[in-house]
Amino acid sequence: MALAIGLATTPAHAADGATDSADAASADTASAEGGSGIVVTAQRRSQSALEVPMAVTAISAQRLTEERVERVGELIQATSNVEVREIRPGGGQPAITIRGVGMNDFTVASNPSTSVYMDGVYSPNIGTISQQVFDLAEVEVLKGPQSTLYGRNATAGAVIINSAQPTDHLSGYGTVSYGNYDAVNVEGAISGPITSNLTGRLSAKTRQMYDGWMNNTYPGGQKIGTLHQTAVRAQLKWQPTDRLSFQGIFGYQYENDVPGAMTVFGRKTTGGSSSSPSSTYCATSNANQIDFGGNCASSWGATRGSTNLLTLSENDSWLVHSNTYTGTLISSYKGDGFTVKATTGYLWWHEYYNKGDGLPVTEQHYLLDQKTWQISQDVVVSSTGQHFIDWMAGAYASSGNVNNPTYSYTPINGYNLFNTNNTYTQTLQGFAQLDTHITPKLTLGTGARFIYEHDHKAGGTFKYSADWSTYMATQAYLDQSIQQNAISWKANLDYKPDANTLVYGSVTEGFKSGGFAASPNATSSAQLNPYKGEHIYAFEVGSKASLAHHKVDLEGALFYYVYHNMQTNQQQLVGNLNVNVFGNLPKAHLKGLEVSATFRPISGLELKLDGGWVDTWVGAFTSGGVLYKAGNRFANAPSFAGTVSGRYQWHLTDAVDLALGASAHRQSSVYANTENTAIYRVNTAATLVNAQFQVLLPHKGWSMMFWGKNLTNCEYTNSTYQNSSTVNTLYNMPRTYGVSLTKNF
Repeated sequence: MALAIGLATTPAHAADGATDSADAASADTASAEGGSGIVVTAQRRSQSALEVPMAVTAISAQRLTEERVERVGELIQATSNVEVREIRPGGGQPAITIRGVGMNDFTVASNPSTSVYMDGVYSPNIGTISQQVFDLAEVEVLKGPQSTLYGRNATAGAVIINSAQPTDHLSGYGTVSYGNYDAVNVEGAISGPITSNLTGRLSAKTRQMYDGWMNNTYPGGQKIGTLHQTAVRAQLKWQPTDRLSFQGIFGYQYENDVPGAMTVFGRKTTGGSSSSPSSTYCATSNANQIDFGGNCASSWGATRGSTNLLTLSENDSWLVHSNTYTGTLISSYKGDGFTVKATTGYLWWHEYYNKGDGLPVTEQHYLLDQKTWQISQDVVVSSTGQHFIDWMAGAYASSGNVNNPTYSYTPINGYNLFNTNNTYTQTLQGFAQLDTHITPKLTLGTGARFIYEHDHKAGGTFKYSADWSTYMATQAYLDQSIQQNAISWKANLDYKPDANTLVYGSVTEGFKSGGFAASPNATSSAQLNPYKGEHIYAFEVGSKASLAHHKVDLEGALFYYVYHNMQTNQQQLVGNLNVNVFGNLPKAHLKGLEVSATFRPISGLELKLDGGWVDTWVGAFTSGGVLYKAGNRFANAPSFAGTVSGRYQWHLTDAVDLALGASAHRQSSVYANTENTAIYRVNTAATLVNAQFQVLLPHKGWSMMFWGKNLTNCEYTNSTYQNSSTVNTLYNMPRTYGVSLTKNF
């Protein structure tokens, strides 16, 4: 039986909606269970969502379970105006776009536009956030530039992920799931006191999919789409006094996958999809001139217009092995009228690719050996309670390295390429924020952050003979350092006419670091030159309200962004070949609207509508030797994205509850490149439907959930990007369904 992923992210309280008791003085987590009681840490202190002057989506542990959120990339299902593209289905290197702000590049050397914090530690690139989601307290998605409080590389926003906390009483859970494609998942946690002032929590998960979900028609070809992932997290929390606490979090994750393969377009063939490969590129290097109706319609054996996009013929499988180690120490002291919190983080990520090109005849094969390490220190001192002026000040420092050599086998060309990229980054930052309560209803917020960054890169592209025995030439090389200084700032004015309503307006300057391009197979040193830092000037007005005794929650925002030195992946024409170059665009801006409405008309029933609209504009620019007129759209920025969801839980008997939930997500089509060429048009204009049915025994701690994802079996594109002469297109997973059994104690 081909049966899917049955990962359950169900912490001990998820079955009955109750939250484990934890030390609220030191645990910056949110209880996001609906109504005006939602608590968020978006401003680095625990606050009601109705006190935070920005758009924040707080996703509780219960909702993470109901929506089957298995990785960061699936937050798209729960958040409007958020677009997530992954370089491989199953959770690989998600590039996050919020309100149209993101990047169209999947290399770990590039700076992301969204800052992702895991238990207070910044994750430096899209590789290090490819971690599994399990045993969480909640997730917060902050929309709009967050450079003041969350540092560089937060021009789109920030994602805050908080693990479930150790508890002062014995508790835990265990979940076993089985789904189609022979997916078996086991997850659990145990938490409780060790001594009178020491508590601990141990969590683990394994996710196994034994049957591939893509059809490989190549004779004897390997199953494609298998997953083998395991993760462990251990926590110790020591609280020697009521004021002082220390918490250590140690994590390890392992992955061994044959992820979903890609289809490739761009080479000429000598006559039909089954013909031998030709060494001739398509007539020109510009993707918009690749003609599906001619001999550049597709590479041999990979047909974009097939009736089943999940079928291909591949003789060269894509293998991924990765290991991630994390260590975090959180020290907290609560004084008289102030708190001090220090977060020390260590991260080591190592990923090995053995990547074919998805074709019956190998055109290109990659071996990547990617490594990232980072040591960081964050210290924040803040006032407690509401005074005339609430203040916060802090400092951040980090040191890290990205080293991702690539071995590129290109038998079609008669030679091989070796790419090196070794980049060291050190940063020192200081920030402060003041909230001045002019009246009990009117607050002026101001904040600023100073950012210093030093980057050094050494690397290039070296040409070898087909058997690797002979060095032939250095195609490109760069050994250079850059230094960056920037100040980001924010000012907001908030008005609370009553306890359940907030109206706000803000002006923000956000900053995203410059850096060095990591162009694979560079043909000249100029393609490795550094690109400039990106600035965004954001203007936003919005309102939040909880009405009818918290039975109706409304939220809306209007925003307008202006870019300076927008960063994007462009093309450089080298002979008859387009080569990726990460650079800056002169002019760009966007405007948009998002609304959210939650209704709780009767006990146990919650209905939610989320919608977001974005209009993006790029000024005239040159790419690949072609001048593009003003008016193009941003890459990976859908004009519309919306979600309708609902859940109803009712008592069947005194001992048994039933719950039914469903969601539908609709998103308009996007272009995967700034040039807006036809081959990069990603047709995601489709509706993705999820549903769940639960049987709960609240008093016994048992629950069973039958679930389905992508119930309409919608075929949609996960990501599209260019790699030298070819265009790579990956598709996301089809319909998955299964059953999960959970025991809480």
